[in-house]
Amino acid sequence: MISVPFWRLVLGLAFAAVPANAAATPSDVATFGYRAPPECPTRVDFSARVAARTAGWLSPTSPFAVTVAIERNAQQLVAQVTFARGEQRTVRELQAAGCNELVQALAFIVAVLIDPQASTTPLPAPGEGRPPPVYLLPAAPSLPRLPAALWLIVGPELAIETAPTLAAGVAERFFLGIGRGDGSLAMSSARLSFSRAVTHASSPISGARAEFVLETARLEGCLLRVSDAGLAFEPCPFVELGRLRAVGIHSGGNVTRSQPWGSLGLVLRPTWTFARRLVLGAGLGVQLPLGRYRFAFTGEPELTRNPQVSFEATLSLGVRFP
Repeated sequence: MISVPFWRLVLGLAFAAVPANAAATPSDVATFGYRAPPECPTRVDFSARVAARTAGWLSPTSPFAVTVAIERNAQQLVAQVTFARGEQRTVRELQAAGCNELVQALAFIVAVLIDPQASTTPLPAPGEGRPPPVYLLPAAPSLPRLPAALWLIVGPELAIETAPTLAAGVAERFFLGIGRGDGSLAMSSARLSFSRAVTHASSPISGARAEFVLETARLEGCLLRVSDAGLAFEPCPFVELGRLRAVGIHSGGNVTRSQPWGSLGLVLRPTWTFARRLVLGAGLGVQLPLGRYRFAFTGEPELTRNPQVSFEATLSLGVRFP
């Protein structure tokens, strides 16, 4: 059962939204649009809840239009109710974990917007004398979709990649990104990351050792998201720019060479959102370097080179805001 403080809060929001100069031309024209997940009460049930609180729902004193849109994101239900009368338009948004409680609150808000004197008495539970279904209000021609909410994400990422040389190396990354919504949609997110990868190679002839350091910035744009509850999958093309530094380690002094680095690639990233804000991610990617590099010690054959096609596997943990 919804508590008394909850009803007082809803009533205060509804009264604050009632226009002070509502039109008073008598008319029986009204429209009602409704969209909700299958597990929520139906359009007819919602109409019955409003009609039980005010006679103005079926016999309005002035024309109005009501649209109710309920959608589920990864953690909860999000609802938007729009009430239009004359030149006044009121929009309210609510969030709740359960659909029945959310629909009950929305119906109460609609009733008060129509009639400030609407009944505040709690409705009986299902099967205990609830009012019959009401079919009389025509549906609105269309319902606008709720805009996908924007969110930010930051966190560390660990990668095993073969980009600098033929040998696999470990890269440390820090990323920050922006996304929208939680369901399946196109152009779902973008991410900027900064990475540092280190690999080593030793000459089989002289035993001399070289270190290769690749420092880059990567920009990703995810084309779409396929989502089910907290699980999601995104394919994300990227462009990477940076600098590749080779250091030959010698007893008489190190020798350093530095070259610009660029690559294009694609990463396939599954993620799992848990504890409302934490996002655990993995990734498999392929990368095409824009330049070819070969490394050798003076007077020796080739030590190593960067591959024409490189691969990576990643694991990340991000924190979402909000």
